[in-house]
Amino acid sequence: MLIRQLKLSNVRNIAYADLSLHPKLTIITGDNGAGKSSLLEALSLLANGKSFRTGKVAKVIQSNTDKLTVFAHGFIEDYPFQVGLSRSLSGDYKAKINGDICQKQYELTQLLPVFSIVPGFYDQISLQRQARLKLLDWGVFHVEHNFYSVWRDFNKVLKQRNALLKQIKYKGHGLKDLSYWDSLFCNTSEQLTELRLRYFKSISQLFENNQLDYSEFLQGIDMEYLTGSSKSSSLSEVLKNNQESDIQRGSTQSGPHRADFRLIKDKQNILETASRGQQKILINGVMLAMIQCFLMKNNKPCLICIDDLPSELDSSNQERLLKALMALEGAQIVLTAITQDSLPRAISGYNRQMFHVEHGQFQVQNSQQ
Repeated sequence: MLIRQLKLSNVRNIAYADLSLHPKLTIITGDNGAGKSSLLEALSLLANGKSFRTGKVAKVIQSNTDKLTVFAHGFIEDYPFQVGLSRSLSGDYKAKINGDICQKQYELTQLLPVFSIVPGFYDQISLQRQARLKLLDWGVFHVEHNFYSVWRDFNKVLKQRNALLKQIKYKGHGLKDLSYWDSLFCNTSEQLTELRLRYFKSISQLFENNQLDYSEFLQGIDMEYLTGSSKSSSLSEVLKNNQESDIQRGSTQSGPHRADFRLIKDKQNILETASRGQQKILINGVMLAMIQCFLMKNNKPCLICIDDLPSELDSSNQERLLKALMALEGAQIVLTAITQDSLPRAISGYNRQMFHVEHGQFQVQNSQQ
């Protein structure tokens, strides 16, 4: 179990809530707009510093109030922890871990690994390279513990190189400095790619191992990582060859920021040819491999938030996913649905805690410990 107690105030239509989460499975039911998604949004704010629904925190803060708060109490390896976060309309950010001020959001993110499946998740992963890279980097961040510093350094260099490219394009000077930033770009790119490749190798093996257990459809499918650059040339050669076009575009066209992954069967990218239902099976297979990898590499649990599960998956895929997640020791699940009847029947066989929410008010329902 990661989080035992969750308290929040002034999060959308939730004036105040105090919930005891089940160590394994917590289910929240309620009509659209009742507040069930807002609770998951609060967990996202706490763990990731941002909402999965909007980029503007002001929209999450309840009307006629000036700040929201989220507090969680939990355990990691039987050691208790407390974390709290407040965000205000004025832009103030305050966070604490065990009473100590937390200066950087990534410290909370490292402590609270929260994996969210929200409406639109599957479409984004199947259609958007940036979403796939973001998904992959979630896993690398939580497994390769120097990833954040390497990723931060790379992005600083990328920003500087792009700024220089624009300067050369629009002001006509700075070309002599480009080789310096190219060298830094190649060095930081190599470090970032090495971490991603090491992680990708781990989840690829787990993805392969899970194929028979999760779905026959996954058999014969391989995961392939694309570095964002040429396979046949070094990155430094690619930068040199692309120099003129990079200057014209004012941005760097090749490098780890353009990385991606594909799922390959018979030399075809099956994410592009599969049906929507099959795409969801594929993405769930990747997601399960990532969560397994996290649990194997870390001595702490992972919280998995699934918003409106029945709207994303049909009954058989719901049951398949829940069965796989419930089998993972260390996986704590919070899921929402409009009604309990919309969830697969297998739910009744799991130990769980249930809540029903109306107008931002949560009521405990029947539970099985």
